[in-house]
Amino acid sequence: MNKTMFLLAISLLLSMGILNADVPNIIDFNGRLTDSSGNAVNSSVAITFNLYDVETSGTALWTETQNVDVVDGLFNAKLGSITPIDVNIIDSSELWIGISVETDDEMLPRTKIGSVPFSLRSGADGDWTISGDDVYYEDGNVGIGTTSPDEKLSVIGKIRAAFDNTETEYIEFSHGGGSSYIDWNGDCNLDFRYNTSTLVSVNQSGDIVAQGQIKNVTDPTDAQDAATKSYVDANTPITYEVGDFAQGGYVFWVDDTGQHGLVCAGDDQSSAIQWYNGSDSNTEALGNGIYAGKMNTTLIIANQGHDSNDYAAGVCASYTFVQNGRMYGDWYLPSKSELNNMYQQKAVLALVGCGFANASYWSSTETGSHTAWDQNFTNGAQASSAGKGMALHVRAIRAF
Repeated sequence: MNKTMFLLAISLLLSMGILNADVPNIIDFNGRLTDSSGNAVNSSVAITFNLYDVETSGTALWTETQNVDVVDGLFNAKLGSITPIDVNIIDSSELWIGISVETDDEMLPRTKIGSVPFSLRSGADGDWTISGDDVYYEDGNVGIGTTSPDEKLSVIGKIRAAFDNTETEYIEFSHGGGSSYIDWNGDCNLDFRYNTSTLVSVNQSGDIVAQGQIKNVTDPTDAQDAATKSYVDANTPITYEVGDFAQGGYVFWVDDTGQHGLVCAGDDQSSAIQWYNGSDSNTEALGNGIYAGKMNTTLIIANQGHDSNDYAAGVCASYTFVQNGRMYGDWYLPSKSELNNMYQQKAVLALVGCGFANASYWSSTETGSHTAWDQNFTNGAQASSAGKGMALHVRAIRAF
């Protein structure tokens, strides 16, 4: 037929048929066939394959003829699929393949097959598929470091995964004696990383170090979950907004953190009560700012006595309110600024059920022995000349 054979590749898939005669030993042979002019063959041709233990001459140890479909010169043949290859042949230290096409003489030189490929014979069979650069196994279990794999992949030893062999960071899966572990970066810590930053790390002592915030366990189902929720709740800052009902009253001012501020009682403590307790004097209650009303109230009571139901500061100091089983009793008469902040949130507070009278309210900031500041909650006007004996409204507040 005068054809020329160019061998592109030889790959071996030798099955467990060495131990089981029902399964043949296969040599997966790939080649390229051209005619004498170098043109690729496109036809079905009969090719005879011979195995020798010598490079030239000698007697074929095994022979097989196959009708091979050649497409654009390329073909594949499964040697041993017709005539089984004896295990003793495969065990030879080296073999040569002789090939003849149709009635042509055997091509020279023969193609040598070294002994290394045959070392695969005890672990591979026809279930393995080679597709380009990919090799995969469609059924059964695969073992590495074991002859008795009991899972799809059983590994006796350490598995390390890295981008390349120069990487200093890697993932290891390993089993050390009685303790199983996943080892990241070889330091026995389990790290979860993103963009080179360690977000969560579990060290050898079992401690968890996290860069983010621990979230609440919203529905604890066991003691550990409940303890976690209790700890998180106790250490998670609570923030407030104007209009919240909390800390014994209605929030009307908060600081920049949202964690601290002022609340007012839900109702007036009096609709007509005098500022003083019957004695005109300078009480030194001159504070005018946030939280200043508490000190003002202390100074007024120290000066005017403890008949708390008879005057503005006293009736505020004696007020108590219980919310969720907790009693709040540290109320006081607001300073001029605190009273004005309360007035400014009048509309918001009304929406949540905390209303005010269209009337004047006492502040705790005095202007002299006979007068103190008040504020009209109809129009917001503040006056410094209200006589301490006038009967005005009072709304107690407290700080949190």
